[in-house]
Amino acid sequence: MNIKNIQQLIPRSELRIKSEDIPLTGLSHDSRKVDPGSLFICISGVKMDGHQFAEVAVKSGAVALVVEKYLPELSHVPQLIVEDARKAESIISACFYGYPSRKMSVIGVTGTNGKTTTTYLLEAILKAAGHNPGVIGTIEYRYAGKSVPSKNTTPSSLELNALLAEMVKEGCDQLIMEVSSHSLVQERVDGIDFDYGIFMNITRDHLDYHETMENYLAAKCLLFEKLGRDHDKGFPKKSLINLDDPMAEKVITSSSVPVLTFGIDKKADIQASNINLSVSGVSFDVVTPSGKASLKLQLSGLFNVYNSLAAISLAEAMSIPLETACKALESITCIPGRFQQVDKGQDFLVVVDYAHTDDALKNLLNAARDITQGKMIIVFGAGGDRDRGKRPLMGEIAARNADQIIITSDNPRNEDPARIALDIEIGVKRVSDSEGRYKVILDRDEAIKEAIYLAHPGDSVLIAGKGHETYETFANNFSIHFDDVEVSAKYLEERIGKK
Repeated sequence: MNIKNIQQLIPRSELRIKSEDIPLTGLSHDSRKVDPGSLFICISGVKMDGHQFAEVAVKSGAVALVVEKYLPELSHVPQLIVEDARKAESIISACFYGYPSRKMSVIGVTGTNGKTTTTYLLEAILKAAGHNPGVIGTIEYRYAGKSVPSKNTTPSSLELNALLAEMVKEGCDQLIMEVSSHSLVQERVDGIDFDYGIFMNITRDHLDYHETMENYLAAKCLLFEKLGRDHDKGFPKKSLINLDDPMAEKVITSSSVPVLTFGIDKKADIQASNINLSVSGVSFDVVTPSGKASLKLQLSGLFNVYNSLAAISLAEAMSIPLETACKALESITCIPGRFQQVDKGQDFLVVVDYAHTDDALKNLLNAARDITQGKMIIVFGAGGDRDRGKRPLMGEIAARNADQIIITSDNPRNEDPARIALDIEIGVKRVSDSEGRYKVILDRDEAIKEAIYLAHPGDSVLIAGKGHETYETFANNFSIHFDDVEVSAKYLEERIGKK
């Protein structure tokens, strides 16, 4: 591949210096990771502008540049001027790595809540059906027996296509991918050929970036608009939609391919009924166009019925037998950081969950209430440098649904943890009887200890916000090791040992 080949891929691009015979041996948008012979792509980001690092990249061996504005100080280097370097990167990286998404079935899962759990459920079903899936998600990237911790829910287009190429090389025939709203708006997935899009739900989140719920929904809809417009793989593409979500009809309208719906309350193509919730899991009946079945999951919570219905919908779309799908779902015992129970033999429930929005917090509290005999104690905070508007909403939800509230720190980043706690406290105080039912303990370790020592037999202790994360991030990107599961286990063992 050379710069002239790349120019032919990008509409309305202009090449300065006709050095089309220079071979390109790599791609990079990070000047610190440029190898000799690379093409350097100047991305204009929110905090950084790649054009500022072009000279460093050239000194490190970049032989050509993709830019949004001509750089006269580097006139000796071939420059491809494009309208949108981020979009160009998606197109270029897909081509450079041989269009790997065309060589497997690609399932995109989007929504505010439930994406990660659903990817685990889908993976289990596809494996049970004899496939070799790769997974790209919030917790990790998994394929061919390998596991790599993830940095973002959806990687950059360059990293994504490189990873997909590796998956293809390792024999993966399916890709399950969490698709974030950021990646859709930033065109990171433009070079990915999706076959199935799954819409879980949409509630308030990421408004620090999207600004309005209308923009946030429009971002999610982009996945369904692009289905069917790419490479023909010889089988029908489909959208799988949670019909119970209030925004379902708008997502359905945006879909460019046939739709399968799933739900509980509304009449859907894949529907659950006779739901029974318990500490040990949830059981329900399901009806699909191809048959009926009864399931007994080892996962708790009504939200896991929806997650399972999404996975069953994919099985239906791919003609995987319902019996195969149900057995696979019933075999799953735990999803890291998603209603994950910490059991050290205590006589009360301790759950660690990733809930970090008001709706996710409400779902967590509702799920725990269904299986709690005594009081509910919740420990949570809110992330710094993120949507401030959701903080009082989270506080109000906690005060209306929990019996005891402990407000604490949760990745404060560059904000004052006490200021974040005050934002949450505003919502708590909206509930008239909240006085005396809440306290602020900014040290998360101490907050978890306090909650565990407050619990009585039959109570539930819910530790929300971080889930699978094993770190806490403070100002200037400084992080420490912190794992809610580890800390909970430590204090449970301490308390039990003192009895």
